[in-house]
Amino acid sequence: MAEIATPVSAGRLKLAALAPRSESPVLRSFLRTPSAMIAAFVLTCLALTALLAPWLAPFDPFDPANVSLIDAMTPPLWMRDGNPDYLLGTDDQGRDILSTVMFGLRISMTVGVAAVVVAMTLGVVIGLIAGYAGGWFESLTMRIVDIQLTIPSILLALMIDGVTRVVASRELQAEIAIYAVIAAIGFASWPPFARVARSRALVERNKEYVQAARIIGVAPLRILLSHILPNAIAPVLVIATIDLGLAVLAEAALSFLGVGMPPTQPSLGTMIRIGGNHLFSGKWWIFMTPALTLVMIVLSVNILGDWLRDALNPKMRRRV
Repeated sequence: MAEIATPVSAGRLKLAALAPRSESPVLRSFLRTPSAMIAAFVLTCLALTALLAPWLAPFDPFDPANVSLIDAMTPPLWMRDGNPDYLLGTDDQGRDILSTVMFGLRISMTVGVAAVVVAMTLGVVIGLIAGYAGGWFESLTMRIVDIQLTIPSILLALMIDGVTRVVASRELQAEIAIYAVIAAIGFASWPPFARVARSRALVERNKEYVQAARIIGVAPLRILLSHILPNAIAPVLVIATIDLGLAVLAEAALSFLGVGMPPTQPSLGTMIRIGGNHLFSGKWWIFMTPALTLVMIVLSVNILGDWLRDALNPKMRRRV
């Protein structure tokens, strides 16, 4: 005999229907992972510092009026002979370290984010087309990806940056330095995105909803953008998050080697290279401040990337 719903049970059903939905699994995972919250907080503070550097920095390191060779190599405030005007000291040109780090952080994060966007766009477009089209184009694309993966990305970025310097004149090099570094890192980092996007396209193209879209005459471009791309977003975002730290490190490495940003537009890598020349003479603050800033960026991004990988994994999500 079927049970008759009592007023109490009906009231419970009504309350359950009116109850607010719980937060998403990703948000719940984030709120239950202290390391991810701390990393997000640190990365947000660094991003805001870079974004607001022209207003937060005590001095403009690019303004010659704020550069005094008399104050060069001034130690931090808490050390002997420290100057209250320079909280973290000055470099070999008399520029305020705190201000230079803020503007260098702005350049490094801009290069990192832009390079990841270039690599992600290029890799996802090529990977989706290769996986969806198949045939000789897929084989050719994957062989190119395999060949590029055998070449260290930093060497490929050095080659691209070197070609740019040969083609451009000396006056033009300083103007396009940031764009050359972004292009070099971006074109050297697209293969992982292409492989992931291609694998997702191979899986999705044989599913019934994609086959139905083909039968009714939906354009291939619309199928790629509306059906296959949304299913490839999750793994692509994980790679992009981790690749951001690698891009910032690559920019620092290029600048450290002297082929990245020029001294007139110092990034964190340029400051580390300049500080390394004076490290053994006791002027450690010129090297240590940008180095610690770079460590915080990469560590925070890697922690967020590890958390995002687990949060978007259905198997790990069930444990949350």
